[in-house]
Amino acid sequence: MENITVFCDFDGTITKKDTVDHFLSVFADCEQRLDGGLCPTEMPFKASNQAANNNWLDIEESWKNGEIGSKECLTKQFECIDYISENQLDNFIENIEIDDYFMNFIEILNIFENLNQKKQNFYIVSDGFDFFINNTLKKYGIRSFIKVFSNKLQYQKGKIIPSFPFHKHGCRKNAGLCKCEIIKRLQKERRVLYIGDGASDICASGLADILFAKDSLAEYCDENNISHIKFETFKDICEYLYLNLGEKLDVKNEMLV
Repeated sequence: MENITVFCDFDGTITKKDTVDHFLSVFADCEQRLDGGLCPTEMPFKASNQAANNNWLDIEESWKNGEIGSKECLTKQFECIDYISENQLDNFIENIEIDDYFMNFIEILNIFENLNQKKQNFYIVSDGFDFFINNTLKKYGIRSFIKVFSNKLQYQKGKIIPSFPFHKHGCRKNAGLCKCEIIKRLQKERRVLYIGDGASDICASGLADILFAKDSLAEYCDENNISHIKFETFKDICEYLYLNLGEKLDVKNEMLV
């Protein structure tokens, strides 16, 4: 691991749910909740005509079908949110859950760091948003350990405004954040370990020397004969590291229980 840089997706990989999809399902359009339920009556907003005419799920389908890139998709989707309060944002963050074994994974990385006597190279690369990522990491007390590359969200008078500081003109996926560009810039001469779950990870997966994949990313890898290690939770990743490097690290298997 001393010659490996670790890159990890956030939504649906570190978190149990995709935070952006879940956020939009709650706040973007009352008639199209992901969970099939109705909008909470206490939410102080009403879906605007714009939201009704530009349903966020329809926009999502245009992205999935390759008609638009994620930058355009996310910009249009957040325009569907008519109003949101700071209290609602805080409550949403409070209910974001991470993978039950992600903290074990961080512990293993810290062991590598101590062994090598230098900072472990671990980055979150996400086509999601810094507001969700940074506040979730702070909630679990690990923000200072992790470098994050993502899109940005700004709150202004009840509106959510996305921006894309890592957008690359010419990106063939027209992504909000070009993961390939970030990885190429940071990997240097080191091998790449990548962890992901979905469509935004497909391009980056092609740069990985060791690829952990689940859900639609794993399906894509199967269909395209891309070498990968399937995982369901970070427990699977921790066990892989333990089995391959446990003796060297003096990692006890009990930490994975």
